[in-house]
Amino acid sequence: AHESARLTRTVENLNYSAQRLTQVWPRRFPTLAAAQPFARNPQRLANSVYGGRLGNDLPGDGWRYRGRGLIQITGKNNYRLMEHITGMPLLDEPDMLLEQEPALRASIAWWEENVPDSLLGDVSRVTRVVNGGQIGLNHRAQLTARAYRALENS
Repeated sequence: AHESARLTRTVENLNYSAQRLTQVWPRRFPTLAAAQPFARNPQRLANSVYGGRLGNDLPGDGWRYRGRGLIQITGKNNYRLMEHITGMPLLDEPDMLLEQEPALRASIAWWEENVPDSLLGDVSRVTRVVNGGQIGLNHRAQLTARAYRALENS
């Protein structure tokens, strides 16, 4: 729910101000001057922060395989894995993850493949698996608590 703005967004928002870039990626953008060339330039930002990693090995792969789906599947390696598991042609058609049904199928498949049941209830550890860091941890904890309450009342 956090990654997709409560299931309303199926593509990663990379349209950040320089100030926000220093908060989201402090190691990559330790100063406003370092962030400025990437501010309000989503394609350049994606190619910078995702290029050369996550299986992104060709120029433009960072943008092509940016976060999509309800869990924001990111990187060519994850798209390849989800293509293998779901049978959807995600490497050739990454925008499929902008559509509701493929976004849901791939996101559930990614979760099942990557988040072991032993982590459930540990919001910090699940966040690290999903996001690679601790971004949005408080919001994630609130959403998790709401989900548990909803399940208890059903």
